Amino acid sequence: MRFYPNYTNSGKECVIIFLLFLKRVYNVYFCKIIKGEIPSNRVLESDKFLAFHDINPVAPVHILIIPKEHIGSFHETPKELMGEMTPFIQEVGREAWG
Repeated sequence: MRFYPNYTNSGKECVIIFLLFLKRVYNVYFCKIIKGEIPSNRVLESDKFLAFHDINPVAPVHILIIPKEHIGSFHETPKELMGEMTPFIQEVGREAWG
């Protein structure tokens, strides 16, 4: 599942993508990014989430947000984690626009 809100601020486009439920192959890459085994241009990090710039952006600012906890499907997502998503995404937006 991908969440693609498009934002415009002073003419700058921004895409923030929250990646929560991905095919298993992508989880391998994201786990390596979280561990620092694959380099990333990090925007913001908490104990539960990581935000970093996409390597193939579709907008001037294109940020991916992933949970640090491996989640197999939407049905397995803890309610607490779902509740913590919004404040983190808002903080990433503030960081992206400076």
